Amino acid sequence: MPQNPSGGAAKTAAQPLTAEQIVEFLREHPDFLNERPEALDALAPPRRWSGDRVVDMQRALIERQRARIDRLDTYARDLIATGRANLSNQSRTNAAALAMMAATGLGHLIETVGTDLPLELDLDAAALSFERDDGPLGALAGVAVGWIEPGTVDMLIGHAREVVLRADVLGRPEIFGEAASLVRSEALCRLRPLSGAPAGLLALGSRRPTTFHSGQGTENVSFLARVFELCLRRWLKG
Repeated sequence: MPQNPSGGAAKTAAQPLTAEQIVEFLREHPDFLNERPEALDALAPPRRWSGDRVVDMQRALIERQRARIDRLDTYARDLIATGRANLSNQSRTNAAALAMMAATGLGHLIETVGTDLPLELDLDAAALSFERDDGPLGALAGVAVGWIEPGTVDMLIGHAREVVLRADVLGRPEIFGEAASLVRSEALCRLRPLSGAPAGLLALGSRRPTTFHSGQGTENVSFLARVFELCLRRWLKG
C-alpha cells in the first residue's frame, strides 16, 4: 500500500463525476434545481443555442434571477410599508395617550376618550362602558359612560383575555351608542379601574371592516387601556 511522507496510508482520491452521471442524477431528481436554486449561479450557459430540442438554460437563468429580484423587491416594499404603518400607529397611540393624560378632571377625561381618541387614532368611534355598580364606580354616574349588565365584559372578550379584535362586525348600540351604525370592525379592551370594582370596556370602532382583525397585535390598544385606567384612578381617588 502506498505510504505518505508521515508514514500513514495514502487516501484514495475521489473520482470526479462524469457528465453522464450528472445527467442521470438530474433525470432521477428533476426537482433538484428547484430545491437548490443556488446551483444555477455556478452554471455558465453557452452564448448560443441551436436545435429544436435544446433547453435555453440562459433564458431560464435570467427568468429565475428576475423572479428572485421581483420577490426580494416585493418583500422590501412590504417591509417598508409595514414599518411606516407601525411607526404611524405608534405615533397616533402616543398622541392619544398624551391627550388622556392632559385631562383636567373626570368629566374631561371621559370626553377626551369619546372625542379626541377617534381623531388621534383615525377611527370613527371610541366609547366607555362599565358593568353596573353602586360602589367604587359611583362617581361615574354623572358622566357620559355606558352601563352594561354584569358579566357582559367576559361574554364579549372571554374570561382569560384582555383584548379582542374583530373584523366584519356590526357595532353594538349598548357599547357604541349612537355611533354603533358606523362600526364595522372593533377593538374591545377590558378595564380594571379599581380593586374590587366591576370590569369595564374601552371600545374602539372603525367603519372599515378590516381596521381591526384577529391577526393584529394588541400592544397599542392594550397600552391605551392601561393609560386610561391610571388616569381614571387618579380622578376617582382625587
